[in-house]
Amino acid sequence: MIDYHAPTRLILIRHGEAHANIDNIAAGSRTCRGLTDTGRNQAEKLAKHLASQQDYEIDAVYSSTAARARQTGEILAAALDRPLLPALSAPDYGKGDGRPWPEIIAGFGDAPALHPDRPLAPGAESWTTYQRRTGQDLADLMGRYPGRTVAVVAHHETIIAASMNFLALMPWARADVSFAADYTGVTVWQYGPLRHTSPHGGYNRWKLVRHNDTRHLD
Repeated sequence: MIDYHAPTRLILIRHGEAHANIDNIAAGSRTCRGLTDTGRNQAEKLAKHLASQQDYEIDAVYSSTAARARQTGEILAAALDRPLLPALSAPDYGKGDGRPWPEIIAGFGDAPALHPDRPLAPGAESWTTYQRRTGQDLADLMGRYPGRTVAVVAHHETIIAASMNFLALMPWARADVSFAADYTGVTVWQYGPLRHTSPHGGYNRWKLVRHNDTRHLD
């Protein structure tokens, strides 16, 4: 039975260290080579930590379709005895997919955060588009799990975009503020009723409970 008065919890997790990170390339779903051995070790420590915590039950595990996020999600889902649902799209880098980041930035000609409406490369999505898409994807996903807890393994960009959406920051604010996300760092947001309002008023808000928690790597 769904408790509609219980908070809905979103656990956002960055993937473990990937070959794309070591090689400093922009890797979408097509070119991602997955986790390094270090990244797998990080994911295993994450999975052991979340499987042993007693604060709440994780009802579902999702990941982006990029191999580094999917592999991290598979390790976590196995530890939680849940299926992995690789249902979220990875960042779309267009013709920049698989190219070194310094080359992409040189071609862009400026700091991308200063131009959120410009695609990084031909055929890529702009930051504005990505932030909007991420917000819609997460809203649709969380709408399926009222009063429950969902873990989403994705990307640094996902955590930044989600945080900006929940804090009602416009895309161009990325030039002024950002959010750290280390490998397998855990960020927890909770959606529930605003205190001191009528329980039947239906006014809810997002609350940041934890950000970039990497205690499992200690």
